Amino acid sequence: MDKKSVLHNLYIPECTATAENFFVKTCDVLNTSDYQNIVQKVADAAKAGEDHYAFIVDENSDYEDFRNWLYDKEKFRDLLWSVNEINGYNPEIEENEWPDYFKPYRVIWINLKLVDNN
Repeated sequence: MDKKSVLHNLYIPECTATAENFFVKTCDVLNTSDYQNIVQKVADAAKAGEDHYAFIVDENSDYEDFRNWLYDKEKFRDLLWSVNEINGYNPEIEENEWPDYFKPYRVIWINLKLVDNN
């Protein structure tokens, strides 16, 4: 046991498996070369009223390259425009949101903050 475990009289084993990981169990695994599929999945999530769409970048795609590409303001805005067009701007996603990521599991998380058109 390490010093912290002894101090608190609590032993927690190191977690090494990923089968029960939240992202692994709930996220689609997508190839980044199929951009239209990504756009459609985000559009479907927005139409369903979700507040985000998270996916795992598959092992055949370059995670770093796609994440950097997505963090280009104009490219991300274009993705959101495409999503809004597919959904007929109902609902409309705000353009000032930024994607999040969780590199250890190759996750990209797209926030879907909807515009209040009232």
